[in-house]
Amino acid sequence: ANFNFTAPHDDSYYVWNASGNQVTCSVQGFTYILGACSGGLYSCSLNLLSLAIVKYNKPDGYIRSKVEPFLHGFPIAYALIGSITLLAKRNINGGGGNCYAPVYNPPHC
Repeated sequence: ANFNFTAPHDDSYYVWNASGNQVTCSVQGFTYILGACSGGLYSCSLNLLSLAIVKYNKPDGYIRSKVEPFLHGFPIAYALIGSITLLAKRNINGGGGNCYAPVYNPPHC
């Protein structure tokens, strides 16, 4: 849920009564990107798990030992790597009151 409560003070002309700073914006953007990336990929993982069970009739032991580590690991690793990379490069900024990774185009420049 994104309620715009962490938009920086200097962006107050975007959102009325905005409060927060760059750190709170970075935290919100990090969790937003982490959830957006991992949620979609995890949904794909559930579809692949259903495909392995229904169509290819794989046994539970095979799925538990061979398939599930990749179905859990890939979405988590991809989302963490992407979020940490954006955070380390300082690409998570406020854009229109929301904190995510927009193209950095500061207003009034």
